[in-house]
Amino acid sequence: MKSDWMATAALCLLLGAGCSALCEEELVDDPSEFDDFEAAANAESFCSEPTLAIVLGEVAEQGEWTQADWPLDGDEASFTRGPAEGWREHLGLEMTSMSSIIEVEVVATFDTGDDEPPAWEGEVHVQATRAGSGASNQRFWGLQVFLPCELYPEDVPGPSCERLGVQYEDVLLDLTVVVSDHAQRTVAASHTGPIRVQE
Repeated sequence: MKSDWMATAALCLLLGAGCSALCEEELVDDPSEFDDFEAAANAESFCSEPTLAIVLGEVAEQGEWTQADWPLDGDEASFTRGPAEGWREHLGLEMTSMSSIIEVEVVATFDTGDDEPPAWEGEVHVQATRAGSGASNQRFWGLQVFLPCELYPEDVPGPSCERLGVQYEDVLLDLTVVVSDHAQRTVAASHTGPIRVQE
């Protein structure tokens, strides 16, 4: 189930503030806008397969994390209410053997035990930041995963949708992130765990 996040305003919510990213009029879907980077990105070659690690929480908002912050399956994802309408969890990415211009696809499915669980999807085209000692180590941070409105607390005003009224301890997040670059390299990572919604 795709949300209306594809509108420009929602894309800026997806990115948040303070990341090395493109937003509003600079955030475009047309790869030709990245021609200045494309030649260098496609000229890169790597000896190893690409890797991707997902980071959640406050450290993913600022881009300052260590490997100890990488979540394990079963770890909790904490959704907090943002300055705009809705609840979100911060998402950061750490990659190797990828060019810096990347397409990021995020799919978050919230298993409530129903046949058609609520889900949220996002996609963005950005430039990652090279970091660490390895030439291909890079990060992107400031992304956000949003709670579908069906899972909002019942007494909170918001978008017009049917609230499921579930107990949050019964909801399981299945998060998948796919990253691809202009050289057709693709890598995916996933995380599964309970959620906490801070009301």
